[in-house]
Amino acid sequence: MTALIYTLTIACSCYAVLCGLIFFKQKAILFPGAINDPVIMRGTTYQPIFITANNNRLAGYQRSFQHSDNDAPTILYFGGNAEPSSHMLYHARELEVNEFYIFDYRGYGQSSGTTSEATLFSDAEAIIDQLLAQGVAPSQLVIMGRSLGTAVAVHAAIYLQSKQPIHIRGLLLITPFTSMADVASHHYPWLPVNMLLNQKFNTLAAIDSNTVPLPPTLFMIAGNDKVTTTASAESLYQHWPGKKDRAVYHQATHNTIDQQDEYYPAINQWLGQLKP
Repeated sequence: MTALIYTLTIACSCYAVLCGLIFFKQKAILFPGAINDPVIMRGTTYQPIFITANNNRLAGYQRSFQHSDNDAPTILYFGGNAEPSSHMLYHARELEVNEFYIFDYRGYGQSSGTTSEATLFSDAEAIIDQLLAQGVAPSQLVIMGRSLGTAVAVHAAIYLQSKQPIHIRGLLLITPFTSMADVASHHYPWLPVNMLLNQKFNTLAAIDSNTVPLPPTLFMIAGNDKVTTTASAESLYQHWPGKKDRAVYHQATHNTIDQQDEYYPAINQWLGQLKP
């Protein structure tokens, strides 16, 4: 009996320590930071942008393209939690757009401060306000997010749509998920993740409580997503109100979806179908 009590005590202690680590270290896990590739930054033509949000400097990058279609959209991109801005800044050339904007999250790249769910959402609002002040037309704007950035993109879209009578052209979600709790529960079913998580990223709740029309939305889903999971992306798609489309890449993983041959052509085809 003594040995059993001792074993249970050790097991409970280890469990409590693990719960404590997840609770106190979740920001470090979710926001590891990312450094922009200097080779890409030197070899890519862009216009640097700096804005101030809650006393923090956010570094942004604008790429302009001379597209034959004057009605081609402007894209604002929110990346994944470990994705450097240089990655998509380089690949923006694959998109049939007139303008492309991307910003380093706080503590990433050249941006100051530290990142959290709250700061990501408030910074997204500040970025939207800045782009509007610069003269970016909402009717030209497509908000694009990948992985963690899909939650930020949805928040930004709802924020902008609430500024009536503003209506944006579209919303593009790559490897999205319902909520961080759902993702964590999949990976750690034996942990009380709902109690431990303070970084919720609950897109499902956001659209349930939303009262403004959502723009046409494209879901790009990796069929072999073991990170935010294919099931979570499909669940969000099924729950999504309004006009929606999806492209599923059955062989793609969470991190290889943009390496599929059909990836950028599918995005461009969808962009071309959107009406200003």
